[in-house]
Amino acid sequence: MSGSATFEYIVVPRNRGVYKINAFRYSFFNPQTERYVEKTLPEIVLNVEKGKDLPAAESVSGTFATPSGDIGYIHLQGTWKKAGQEFLFSPLFWLILLGEAVLCALFLLAYRQRLQRNADIAGTRNRKAAKEAKRCLRKAESLLDEKHKDAFYVEISQALWGFLANKLNIPQAELSLDNARQELRNKAVSEELTQEFVKTLEHCEFERFSQAGTGLDGMRALYSEAENILYRIIDSLK
Repeated sequence: MSGSATFEYIVVPRNRGVYKINAFRYSFFNPQTERYVEKTLPEIVLNVEKGKDLPAAESVSGTFATPSGDIGYIHLQGTWKKAGQEFLFSPLFWLILLGEAVLCALFLLAYRQRLQRNADIAGTRNRKAAKEAKRCLRKAESLLDEKHKDAFYVEISQALWGFLANKLNIPQAELSLDNARQELRNKAVSEELTQEFVKTLEHCEFERFSQAGTGLDGMRALYSEAENILYRIIDSLK
């Protein structure tokens, strides 16, 4: 058996100048003599001249110039931090952690208050009474413009009776004129205002179930009457 081994080293000069390749020793086993033989490659001196397409650059010990796009050398300078200056457990870290804890506590408090308010059915109805009554009045006004008589009287009635039921926490099954009169007196509403509210309720019920009706002018008059007395009752119960 016979063969050969070739070792090639590519040398790429970056700058002009004189460069030396040190002598190189290597060994191999000679099967004929059955001994290891050591050889030495002599020192090689390379004289690199200025290239035609590359700019001239002087060789400086410890520095290397690389053409654009080639792989650069490792940067020896960088940003270093002293021990103990990491973000973890720093003052900023504790400040952000404290802020998150405060926000979490505020969220839980607001959520708990909301649950309590939703659980308070009577309180919820009381708070929404005026809002719901005003919504019914706005809808009744639009029905008035469209001349929908039956639907108009339903909304006016709902505005008055619904406000009374929600504000005074009276079940729908227990609503009556006598009950309304008594509950308004219990809330320290003046006798005059109480009678006007009851009178407006009676007027609304009469117009709602009347066969003849009072026409468009009567509907406008009833709307103004209901709106006026409702807002006066809201102000009185504040």
